[in-house]
Amino acid sequence: MADDMNDTPTLKEKTDDGTVPTGIGDHDAFGIDGIALGLLPRFKDVRLERQFEVYYIDYYYRFAQASLCIGLLLIFGDFLVDRLAFPGAATNLLRITVAMPILGAAIAYSFFSHAREHWQPVMGGMLVTLALSLFWILYGIDREGGMGLRSWVGVLNFTFIEFYIFVILGLRFRVALPYGALILGAFLFAVHHGVAAQPGMFAYWAYHVATVFLLAGGIGWWRELLIRMDYLARVRLEEARRAAERDANIKSEFLANMSHEIRTPLNGVLGLAQIGHRESAGRERSLRMFSRILESGRLLMAIVNDVLDFSKIEAGKLSIEAFPVDPRQIVDEAISALALPAADKKLTLVADKDVSLPAAFLGDPLRISQVLLNLMSNAVKFTEHGDVRLAAARQGDELVFRVTDTGIGMSPQQLAKLFLPFEQGDSSTTRKYGGTGLGLAISHQLAALMGGQLRARSTPGSGSEFEFRLPCVTMVERQKISPAVWSPIAAGKRLAGIRVLAAEDNELNRVVLEEILVQEGACVTLVENGKQAVDAVESGADRFDLVLMDVQMPEMDGLEAASLIGRLDPGLPIVGQTAYAFNEDRDKCRAAGMKFTLTKPIEIESLVSVVRHHSRHVPHIEKPEPGTSTTALPMTPDTKNAERAQAFDLARLEQVHAKRPGFLPRMLGIAINSLTSALGELREARASTDLERLAFVAHSIKGASASLFADELHLLAGRTEIAARAASADATDMAGLLAEKLEQLLGEIEARIAASGDTAKPS
Repeated sequence: MADDMNDTPTLKEKTDDGTVPTGIGDHDAFGIDGIALGLLPRFKDVRLERQFEVYYIDYYYRFAQASLCIGLLLIFGDFLVDRLAFPGAATNLLRITVAMPILGAAIAYSFFSHAREHWQPVMGGMLVTLALSLFWILYGIDREGGMGLRSWVGVLNFTFIEFYIFVILGLRFRVALPYGALILGAFLFAVHHGVAAQPGMFAYWAYHVATVFLLAGGIGWWRELLIRMDYLARVRLEEARRAAERDANIKSEFLANMSHEIRTPLNGVLGLAQIGHRESAGRERSLRMFSRILESGRLLMAIVNDVLDFSKIEAGKLSIEAFPVDPRQIVDEAISALALPAADKKLTLVADKDVSLPAAFLGDPLRISQVLLNLMSNAVKFTEHGDVRLAAARQGDELVFRVTDTGIGMSPQQLAKLFLPFEQGDSSTTRKYGGTGLGLAISHQLAALMGGQLRARSTPGSGSEFEFRLPCVTMVERQKISPAVWSPIAAGKRLAGIRVLAAEDNELNRVVLEEILVQEGACVTLVENGKQAVDAVESGADRFDLVLMDVQMPEMDGLEAASLIGRLDPGLPIVGQTAYAFNEDRDKCRAAGMKFTLTKPIEIESLVSVVRHHSRHVPHIEKPEPGTSTTALPMTPDTKNAERAQAFDLARLEQVHAKRPGFLPRMLGIAINSLTSALGELREARASTDLERLAFVAHSIKGASASLFADELHLLAGRTEIAARAASADATDMAGLLAEKLEQLLGEIEARIAASGDTAKPS
């Protein structure tokens, strides 16, 4: 029976203060397992005993119902057998007219709400009544020549009833004991007056039935002890879980405080490095040195900002991004970052980039760099002479990075603990090499989160080799315009002929999406919510090659729409678009039938590659027409001076939409219209404390700000949305700040349009 306990639903609800009783798990407070081992077992903690009573009564009445039904079948079976063996025993009919109605009444009672709390004494009493009626019936069968009370059948019936009381019916031992003793006394009384009045025979019968009583009672006592031990283990496990959560919160707060303390001086270092880089124009050596400081400092800043990753990984909340990544660039940056430490030790760094490498693949550049830098820095740290080699190649559907060194190597025992947190090759206080022991553990888990794996091979004294494998989803070939930025100018219309249905509730995002897709040659149908997307698919079979589905929309969200479209056209691929990048959000999208999920703000190259990869129709790339010109909003001297404090990244907008003549002024005009309306709605929702409307407006602002590269506004809008959905007391204050930032953005957009001389706004 102890195995039947699969939950403790009343564990938290029934305590006085809503928490697990203090002292659970403390053997000094509870003695041996916290249970008093007397005739009537009980918990030494009074509150825990009350909780157990409530749980037991609520849970085990289901077993009582089942056991009564089985008993009804057994009595009917006894009636049939005796009917066949002793057809002249009329008393046998009383099993049908007396015994079965008693059990039937007990079963009927069990379905009333009153039975949940009082079923033990009531059903136990009914079983005692059943026993008295059966003893009388069996005695009557004896008088009519059958095998009743005077035979082994009587003992067998007594045995069944005793085991029902102590074990099968599920009564607690303290309830079953008096009822079992009462049935024992009734049976002995019936035997003495109806079968064995002589002392010797009565002693014979009494010995056997008392043995059965003790056996059934002992099993019932042991059964309850096991249930109590199981319940206590679950309570202790619950307290351990709560304690672990408290410890995790404390650790997260500590890491947050430490990361803040580190970021403060690091910001100063990066600021001075940027000044030095700007003032080193014309001095190649200084410029190169400051460039390396900035590269390493920015990577360090990104890693410091993600110091909480270790806690997020443990909690399963770390998110992995998907961006176009140049594997050759990743290798070069890793080599460059370790060039100075390697030069100080007179080590040779070798980059081996195989010709099989794709121009770009879909991945998380920060996390990939984080893993490679950790592997490379370890290789340099533990290598005294020789070389450190980073090789990259494509093998089938995987991208393989190998870091090999000629260092000290590792033993099999060290390899076995290599990816455990806080483990190091030499953990003594006098060890030669420093480090926290977290780097490889985090790298190993990051590799798994990215769908890859990290493995190591090593021989003491002969160096080590680390193999980092990742899935390789190749991207459309692109041209580089800087060491870290891809050019939006492609070789031609890469989506020519692809019919795309795009569902997006934000007007600005719809315009941007349409412009990108149309410029790439796609045939685009735009809708504003999930219901319209479903209607569009339903209206014509095989009209579309792919659906771009925003996840959060009014009237019908993207998840529900994707599920319905999957039933209408199972072969139509659906790609989700969401501002949320957590693993659980991607899991929901996959569960709804989406093939892939793009995280906003959406990069053009990621969008193009994903559409081409998942579309039912993959076209040949059309070459661009000669003489295509690009225009952008002119930047005046005033706007150049104000660029550092701007609320949105105009330079990035101009770069992304450089090949779309006249689009940027149109886009900014639409942004003014939609965001001005959103500003009014935001203030109205804040004034009326309408949190549901406030969350919806904040979500809309978040989507539009992503398309404008207004990062600060995007972040604030996301926080306001979360606060409003959680009914936080800070939601209205955050909405006020969001309104101020939005008003600032609108002012800057108007100033940019005025500076460009294009004052036209879309109707």
